[in-house]
Amino acid sequence: MQTFIIFIVMIGVLILIHEFGHYWVAKKAGVQVDEFAIGFGPKLYSWKREETLFSLRAFPLGGFVRMAGMDTSEEAEEHVAGKGFSDKSVAARMGIISAGPIMNFVLAMILFALLFGFIGVPVATLTIDRVEPGMPADRAGLRQGDTIVAVDGTRVEDWDDLVAKIQANANNEMAMTVKRDGQEFIVSVTPEPRDDVNRVGYIGIAPETDNVREKPLKAIVQGVYWTLFVIVETLRAFGSLFVGSAQGEVMGIVGIYYQVGEASKIGAAYVIYLAAILSANLGLINLLPIPALDGSRLAFLSIEAVRKRPVDPAKENFIHFVGFALLMGLAIVIAYKDIMRFFN
Repeated sequence: MQTFIIFIVMIGVLILIHEFGHYWVAKKAGVQVDEFAIGFGPKLYSWKREETLFSLRAFPLGGFVRMAGMDTSEEAEEHVAGKGFSDKSVAARMGIISAGPIMNFVLAMILFALLFGFIGVPVATLTIDRVEPGMPADRAGLRQGDTIVAVDGTRVEDWDDLVAKIQANANNEMAMTVKRDGQEFIVSVTPEPRDDVNRVGYIGIAPETDNVREKPLKAIVQGVYWTLFVIVETLRAFGSLFVGSAQGEVMGIVGIYYQVGEASKIGAAYVIYLAAILSANLGLINLLPIPALDGSRLAFLSIEAVRKRPVDPAKENFIHFVGFALLMGLAIVIAYKDIMRFFN
């Protein structure tokens, strides 16, 4: 139940922020907003404020902002002349469509900044927290509370430096300088290859962690940096799909639910970290020129800007409809693969 609640709240916030971006910019541009909905399907609860109906719907895995005059292929909504979506300039409409993904990027930056500045992030130290029984570290006599100071006479800077040295020395004996109870001594450890393909060294230790908080300005910088990092890495992953070098599995809503459950077991910091990553990904995916997503609408508006006239609304709506159907089919396939993977 805890996982379900956290999942619904997390997804709900990501959708709410996204749709609020569309809503806020549309109102600023003078567009009549007929409905602001979180979820799809039957209405569970609704209320009206001024011209806008706000609603919560049965399936909370999406949302929409319905604006007067947005779908010109249907009978026109009743609205004051000049207040329809299609009445606005191409630039104004592109701003309204872009606002949803942009708000997801902003949310990701805020969450990362909150994580680094107020909650803090766990940083691995050189002190051992756990030694795996039967592994090289255990056989060498290393134990919980030991601090690794140097390897082969060279001081170790941090945990990443230590891991790099271990991984590069599979089957090679290493002289580790260890500090225990204020005394330093040397032990010999021979990393074992983690697998037969990459031959990465492994000795079977896990580090203690310190919770580190950044100053506010640095936390903001970190928030921007990590949001950009997630965007770049996601684009790189998409690129690898097209060249056939992708590794790992595409994760759908079932996989995200599983990850939320795992993150909630570790702590609030990991839940916020996951939410920030998902928000950045949601913003980016929505900007891709995929039919039915914001990126596709931006593509059609770009064509309109070049041609000086809009694409035939019937053709555009048909493309969005087909795209939405394909996305739903893909989501079902990915969900099925997620279920099979986690059950196995």
